[in-house]
Amino acid sequence: MIARSPFWRRTGAALLAVLAMLLLMAGTVWAAEGDSATGQHADARPIDAKVGFELLGIRNINMLSGEYEALFNLSFKTSAPCEPAGFLIENGRIQSAVPVLKEPDHKVYRVRAQLTFDVDTRKIPFENQDLAIQLRAEDPGIRYEMDPDATPTSLNLSVVDWVPGTQLAVTPMDTSKIDGKNRAFRYQYGVSVHRSVAWSILRFMLPALALTSSAFLVLVLPDDFKSRLGMALAAFIGTVFLQLSVGGRVPIRGGLPFWDKYQVISYITISIVIAYLFIDNALKEKDLTEKRARLTGYVRALLPTAWLVVMATVIVTTFR
Repeated sequence: MIARSPFWRRTGAALLAVLAMLLLMAGTVWAAEGDSATGQHADARPIDAKVGFELLGIRNINMLSGEYEALFNLSFKTSAPCEPAGFLIENGRIQSAVPVLKEPDHKVYRVRAQLTFDVDTRKIPFENQDLAIQLRAEDPGIRYEMDPDATPTSLNLSVVDWVPGTQLAVTPMDTSKIDGKNRAFRYQYGVSVHRSVAWSILRFMLPALALTSSAFLVLVLPDDFKSRLGMALAAFIGTVFLQLSVGGRVPIRGGLPFWDKYQVISYITISIVIAYLFIDNALKEKDLTEKRARLTGYVRALLPTAWLVVMATVIVTTFR
């Protein structure tokens, strides 16, 4: 009679229903944990993200520290709403990232970054520098891809004291050591800047050539030892100060810069002129007119010629 009562039948049915629900929930949790452990969930439905890069400006190129600042737009177009994460700059640090556009599947950030570069001093003051921005991202749930439509390669930049290139170089970098699933994003965006030839000549080479020419002028000035010696010493001292004013504190990398080579040659040339003046004055005091004339002829003919030959060799080997 008890087993057949409606109360016990309803109670048994309720207990069976609760037990079935608990078993179903446990099975669902176990299946989810199994997928998470094997990585099947992350691999099944990755989000595609197209990355765009637009370089807006470059400033504060510092040859002493090998640093510069860059301003650029970084955009993300995703196949599903998400928040791209894990982005970093390998050769610098982000100073600010201001959202310009923030939609569920399209985001644009205006980024200001402090970056480093390898300073090339070989051609100072006609140097050319390669500036790069190395971007990298790692996210197992996002498959990144460079977006050529959102990455303009034609540039129209203005940089103080430099002439920037007109093309942005976009180069994929190796990601094999970052993410074995080939979802990591690692690209280098680069632009070159160089000194204007007219700027380098007017501000640096013209004063240097003027000092060297004043040393050669000593060879044809009237026969006054003190005035000619004073002019030669002034040219030597002026050359020292001029060398220090251009790249004097920049560490030498990759060989002696052209500017330093030029100045060393100038030191040697002016030193020869000063030595000639002392020898010429000694011959004058001994009244050795013939030897003095012969020495003067040799110095006037050979010294400028030797200077031209050596300088031509330095120019060809440096700028070839």
